[in-house]
Amino acid sequence: MLGLRWFEMSLNEVTSGTDDIGVTNKGNNRSCFRNPRGRKRFYQFYNNDNGSDVHTFYYRWSEDGKNWSANQEIDQDDVTSFANNIVFDVKIHDTGTLLDVYIVWFHEGSITYHYRKGTIGDTADTITLGTIRTIASSVSHSIAAPMSLAIARTDNARLVVGVCEDQTLHGKDYRDILLLTGSNDGDNPTWANETVVLDSSGSTNNEDNTPHLGLEAFDSSFGDRVLFYARIPQSTLPSSHSWAVWVYTWNGSSLTQETTYTDTGGGTTKGNPISVVIGSDDKVNLFVKGGGAASDHEKFGTAGSVTGSPTNTQIDSVVSGIMIGSMSINRTTNDLYIFYFETSLSNIKYKKSDDTTTSWSTTFEIPTDITITGISSSQRDQVGAIQLAVEE
Repeated sequence: MLGLRWFEMSLNEVTSGTDDIGVTNKGNNRSCFRNPRGRKRFYQFYNNDNGSDVHTFYYRWSEDGKNWSANQEIDQDDVTSFANNIVFDVKIHDTGTLLDVYIVWFHEGSITYHYRKGTIGDTADTITLGTIRTIASSVSHSIAAPMSLAIARTDNARLVVGVCEDQTLHGKDYRDILLLTGSNDGDNPTWANETVVLDSSGSTNNEDNTPHLGLEAFDSSFGDRVLFYARIPQSTLPSSHSWAVWVYTWNGSSLTQETTYTDTGGGTTKGNPISVVIGSDDKVNLFVKGGGAASDHEKFGTAGSVTGSPTNTQIDSVVSGIMIGSMSINRTTNDLYIFYFETSLSNIKYKKSDDTTTSWSTTFEIPTDITITGISSSQRDQVGAIQLAVEE
């Protein structure tokens, strides 16, 4: 049976405008998945500036994960700098008869958050895309850093989107984090119920910084519940971010915050990852790199919640420099995988664990001398991270 492992990996450090991978991480990743249904094609989403100020948001499909189709356009955006690359998120859902694809992105030219639903039939290769819809328009964007956003679909078929918006107070710019809900998971939901998760105006370090956002949904045991997570700038340490998680439940009319946890113990170095997986036991797992030399697995002990302090397990004690990586789960075997790459090393590392424990395997390594087809050297400079889906 097919299983999927997802992880993000850097192709190279960003060379245009900044050397901070974290600033442009979500804007330059390649989100990938393999369709578990039908023709079982691979799909990747990414954007490309085509050597101009017009950035185009594409996807491609592949039969074997090596040879890719022509670009399939999702949207275009007229932007003037690499820092304002198209930021996006993609989630999928198997309906039992076809695959739904939910796509959100920030359109810099119109300062608008967009949504577009797609479907993949069992005899199709391409995604049938619906109309581009507006989630929020006239978004305040005054900080010179790209926005971040995320989407999730609850088990009870409600969409939740996490977004950013800037505010100016007393001559300084700050970035807030908000949640919005869609009335359904269809082509044209109504977006409402704005919930301010973090009013960051108290941070003295928020100018020219951006949080890295993510959303995951719990399974049918918590069918109206989502986990929202972020790497956010610390108020006193310019080079450090805290990581925070929030659990929200849709109560029929609004989102209610159930539990929350913020880690400020030294912070995760700006540019390093935060990755989240909800295990088969409905417990929350995180992969983070702290401000020191260690990378860690953090596991909360209560299903559907982030109550109390998580159990900390060190994954690697010798991580140096910026580290890119992600945690993934194989839903067939319920095995967790942590993949990571250190800028001081030449190979990708990974470890494996049963998703109900905190005991990890020995370290495995994957040589990185792999040719990424379909990307020219000039285009590669515009790609800050890569996400891979591996078949079991």
